[in-house]
Amino acid sequence: ARARVGIEGSNDLGLEADTEEDGSFRLAAEIAPRNLRVQAYEWGDSREVAFTEVAFTGRELSGITLTLPARSGRLRGRVVDADGKPVADARVAASREYDLAATEEYQRHSSEMSSTSTSSDGTFVLEQLRAGRHRVVAWSSNGAMRGEVNGVDLDASPRITLAPLGSIRGRVTIEGVPVARYEVSCGDAGRQRVESRDGVFQLSYVKAGSYTCMVSAGGGTAEGPVEVTTGIATLELAIARWGTLTGTFVDLVTGEPVPDIYVFTGHLGLRAVEAGKTKLTDGAGRFRVEAAPGASSLMSMSSDGRFQELAIDENVVVRAGEVTDLGIVEAVPARPPGDLGIRFGFEGDTASVKSADPEQPAGMAGIRAGDVVTAINGHTVARLHTRWWNAFGAGITYRITLARGITVPVTAAPY
Repeated sequence: ARARVGIEGSNDLGLEADTEEDGSFRLAAEIAPRNLRVQAYEWGDSREVAFTEVAFTGRELSGITLTLPARSGRLRGRVVDADGKPVADARVAASREYDLAATEEYQRHSSEMSSTSTSSDGTFVLEQLRAGRHRVVAWSSNGAMRGEVNGVDLDASPRITLAPLGSIRGRVTIEGVPVARYEVSCGDAGRQRVESRDGVFQLSYVKAGSYTCMVSAGGGTAEGPVEVTTGIATLELAIARWGTLTGTFVDLVTGEPVPDIYVFTGHLGLRAVEAGKTKLTDGAGRFRVEAAPGASSLMSMSSDGRFQELAIDENVVVRAGEVTDLGIVEAVPARPPGDLGIRFGFEGDTASVKSADPEQPAGMAGIRAGDVVTAINGHTVARLHTRWWNAFGAGITYRITLARGITVPVTAAPY
């Protein structure tokens, strides 16, 4: 099997390479002299890693040997139906127990897994397995039956009994009218992009279990549980129309509108941002968000992927088919942090200056130890307290009001 070899901690061009058929490899790149950790893993199985540490002096190194665990194991077994009769031409695959999170689709089609077909008497032999316990899964040739056994040692002879698989059939409506186009996902049972005049979808060859199906359409979302045994499990999904949230996004401290910010609700909103389906706030900081009805969390993120900290309660309620105006939404925009050169002590609605570095912005502006800060840009200290350290941005000037009756402008230095 082919392996990928590289330098740990770097995937730069030239610092990774595939092995040749004889297992040899060559890493060619400009590498500074230092201690290197060279590692290798087999394609499709990056959990099994071999590594060695070498001292690179700047000259070509050769003779590095990396040893991956052998694939020399063999597993024999038999596949039968519910009556105990052998099943010919069934597909059988095995994976190490640490691969149990692999999806069914991966296990059916991955060329990196050990797989084979049963003979006329239902027997099979799986080869090139690594030592350890395995999960062995089998499917009938038409995909209508499935069985599995877990924790199988290589010296065992598992008997896998196939059972009929079920199906999920659902109908999606909005206000009683079938939805003709939508996406549905039912977890491990599968997902579909549906175009159907009657709003019906069907997922076949589903193993027994409990599933939650989620639907997303142009007008809203819906989800519902379904229990699958054998035969067809049915469910009705009624889409609730999305609601709309509007508002204006402003800087908590400066009060200035913040443009080019994504505002969204929940994980579905984040997925919409990632898919490029969400608009940025405009030049006046205004936003309009379409969201699924119900309680949700309002979130925001800069165009370069940095999350913002909101000053309001992040929990909002979206009402189906209605527009809810949140008004002014204050937040601390993600930006390079700034430093005023002050160490504060908080008490009630005030902040006392414990120390002020005379060579830093606040000290140079005349603020000294013992001063009491009552407000910044007109906002009370109590209001800013929980977000104090995140609020200052490098290069931004703040109006700091002191109890001795003066307001001092201070420009934050890079932190």
